[in-house]
Amino acid sequence: EPVMMETICNKYVFFYSIALFTYVGSELSVGVWLNNYLFRVQNVSEQNASYITSSYWLFMTLGRFFMGFFTGRYYKDKEIHAQVAYCFFVSLGCLGFWIFESSVRLQVICICIAGWFVGPLFGTTIIIALKTLPKRFSLNGISLIAGFGGTGAAIIPSIMGYVSENFGNQNNDGTSDGAGLIYFPDVVFISFTVAAFLWLGFYLLNKHTFDSKIRLK
Repeated sequence: EPVMMETICNKYVFFYSIALFTYVGSELSVGVWLNNYLFRVQNVSEQNASYITSSYWLFMTLGRFFMGFFTGRYYKDKEIHAQVAYCFFVSLGCLGFWIFESSVRLQVICICIAGWFVGPLFGTTIIIALKTLPKRFSLNGISLIAGFGGTGAAIIPSIMGYVSENFGNQNNDGTSDGAGLIYFPDVVFISFTVAAFLWLGFYLLNKHTFDSKIRLK
């Protein structure tokens, strides 16, 4: 069994950890700040904003359930292909959420589409790691990936909170009282797009290994 430092320093464990960190943090950032963005920036009523936020979580839950079966049926041993595709669908949904700021209805459709494809990303990441990590890293590596990835839920939403309070129109005390939420679509799009290109780059660098269905070395 590898020692902890050996596991931490393994480049594949490191990549999966960073990818999951980015995904989990971005996912929760949307769930945490979407309500405030709709209420403060788009002037949606508090009740409707809560309904829209719940719709995002609903689509994410349904996507995690149904797309998990879809991936297992049609992408068995090719999960990396599904992962890259899902990430870019999420990014496209977030792009629509960004560019259609003048239409709340279109934003709702786009963020729900993004939520649907966000759903299977966590499980697919773990499956890919299980199938591709060197066997000696399977136990320690997966534990580290899931543990470190989960910390993204604490970091990335906090970054959005910092942006909302320190950017936008400043008050006399140097804070913006949430005015920075106008940048919420930008932050969401950038974070998910970074995750998408991380996966694409990782696949291209290790294309032969993935296409040969063998473990990373």
